[in-house]
Amino acid sequence: NAFPAHLESMGSVENVAQAKGELLLRLPVGGCAVINADDPLIIKQPSPQGVRRIAFGLGQAEIRATAIESRGIRGQSFTLHIGDECIVVTLAAFGRHNIYNALAAAAAAHALGITPEIIANGLELFRPYDKRFNLEKVAGIILIDDSYNANPASVEAALTTLADLKGSQTAFVALGDMLELGGNEAELHRMIGVQAAQVADRLYLYGDLTAYMAEGASNAGMPAAAIIRGLSHAEIAADILMNATDGDFVLLKGSRGMQMEKIADEIRATIR
Repeated sequence: NAFPAHLESMGSVENVAQAKGELLLRLPVGGCAVINADDPLIIKQPSPQGVRRIAFGLGQAEIRATAIESRGIRGQSFTLHIGDECIVVTLAAFGRHNIYNALAAAAAAHALGITPEIIANGLELFRPYDKRFNLEKVAGIILIDDSYNANPASVEAALTTLADLKGSQTAFVALGDMLELGGNEAELHRMIGVQAAQVADRLYLYGDLTAYMAEGASNAGMPAAAIIRGLSHAEIAADILMNATDGDFVLLKGSRGMQMEKIADEIRATIR
């Protein structure tokens, strides 16, 4: 995939895609490239003669997903198509982006000759890694720790997934700076602020660049009292615990340097 990440050094998403395309050019004859057919910047990257290309996606692709259904806090299900074969998979991970991740893994396994049944079983055994949209219940609160890292695409995916999960429940969202975005950092932070305003009932912002998120959220109509900046990790956790009730959702997301997982640590420590 090519997303707006590392723009400080790469300059543009197109350059990110080109850099990833360099990996394909190094493949030997007889090698295999697993390609996201739904990413126009990636699918057009060339590969050498004699390299097999396996495409995955939600449309016309050798490895594809259909009939995607949310199962709430249990994850989601979809029908996995591998060539002419299909099998229903239940995935203990959230969001459309993780469907793509599952398809990429399935495509790589298929390239190695693994059967669809074994691939589906492996996907169902998967559990998210630490700080990557890990969902846990803490004293009735549904805590989502997605603090490992952040760029505009991953924050957008997290907010979209939260919107799908929370239903009518209250959502507390704590966002930190997105780093290494280069000259577009202000506008990209504003865009996230606009989206956060559509999902969060209470928005906590940590870091200097989140001033632009606050601006975007305010411009999108979020009340000033619901946009909170200037608190420490511990103070954010305390405010969440003061206001959250059973069944409410808490999402933590930010670049690695913002250490947003400290909010989760404070919440757990306070409750215990």
